[in-house]
Amino acid sequence: ARTTCAQMSRFRLGEGALGEGAPDTSSPSTRSQQGRERVAVVGASEWGTALARVIGMATAKDLAFDDTVRMWVPPDERLHNCRLCESINDMRENTKYLPGLKLPINVVADSSLCRAVSGASLIVFAIPFQHAMRVIPCMRVRASRGSCSP
Repeated sequence: ARTTCAQMSRFRLGEGALGEGAPDTSSPSTRSQQGRERVAVVGASEWGTALARVIGMATAKDLAFDDTVRMWVPPDERLHNCRLCESINDMRENTKYLPGLKLPINVVADSSLCRAVSGASLIVFAIPFQHAMRVIPCMRVRASRGSCSP
């Protein structure tokens, strides 16, 4: 039996739930609609942040790639009294795991796993192996629709 993203939100990854909300289908930035590769990074610790930064810099002016690189941050991940996802987007830096390293403007942190991977033609995994089995079932992506599969 397949697991939907909504069902996956009941599971926990460390202290954070896997994803909240429905996939973002308002953005026309899927490969099938614009012929451009869309990249998502799953994970926002040291490796995830570093990879998102490198990918963001490499794809920023390359017309073969979508304008945005999405990086999934578990929704309950916090930095002091603030959600880490919001902090990364506001400060353009992951001060919890990689302080002092600014992220390109095209890297966007997202607390919804479904939204982060929806429409992605390239997904980079930067999560610990022991959490992968909880995360992967939610990431069955249909690039043509830009949404997670049921």
